[in-house]
Amino acid sequence: MKRVLTLLRLAWSVLGWAQRTAVREEVLSDWNKASGLDCVYDCSPKAQTPAPSGYKAFYISHYARHGSRYAYTEKTYSVPLEVLRSGADAGLLTPRGAALLTALEAFWAEHRWQVGDLTLAALGMTPKGNGGGARSGDLNLLARLISAEARGEPYEGQVAVGAVVLNRVEHPSFPNSIWGVIYQPGAFSCLDDGQFDEPVAESAYRAAQDALNGWDPCYGAIYYFNPATATSKWIWSRPLIVNIGKHRFCA
Repeated sequence: MKRVLTLLRLAWSVLGWAQRTAVREEVLSDWNKASGLDCVYDCSPKAQTPAPSGYKAFYISHYARHGSRYAYTEKTYSVPLEVLRSGADAGLLTPRGAALLTALEAFWAEHRWQVGDLTLAALGMTPKGNGGGARSGDLNLLARLISAEARGEPYEGQVAVGAVVLNRVEHPSFPNSIWGVIYQPGAFSCLDDGQFDEPVAESAYRAAQDALNGWDPCYGAIYYFNPATATSKWIWSRPLIVNIGKHRFCA
């Protein structure tokens, strides 16, 4: 009886080893079959939500012990960027760290705000270059930012804040939409301190419209800051273009 049990245990061990080896070889030949990895599949033609114009739909599934879940979040990039930028402000980055920050910022600026037609439609916005002028969604969003960032500033300063947003839209280092520029992580403090959600001043709507119509009191500036409250050492390195109210507008 003992001999039979021993033979059964041996056979079970050999079978288990063979199965593990087969699975290992299969995974090594196709990493998509590994548990916990992200697998991309062609989207079913019966998908409920159609793909935006110019895009092909696909599913991203993340299989693990607790089932499917979202694999990535905005923090995948924003947290490393914040750490690297803090290191740069403190002068602590090595040459390799500085190169990584440059590469990551370029990647983030190019890809972070690439959205499809459905997303833009949901936001009440139009893709850049579609013609027909700015949609009401752009005007309202820009006015809200101006009201939060330039409350109490002279009217020219309010228009200048809106112009900075539009100058960034045209700049290769920033997202290419008003929505993308305003919601770029860390770009505007009012999105973090709650002022962005305050009621919008009537003058901000007029300032936003003037900026959209082409008035640029800051002469192409892509940065501005209040010297009395600024905490970043880096922002002081930007070349000054003009002072308006409490803000310095810089290249």
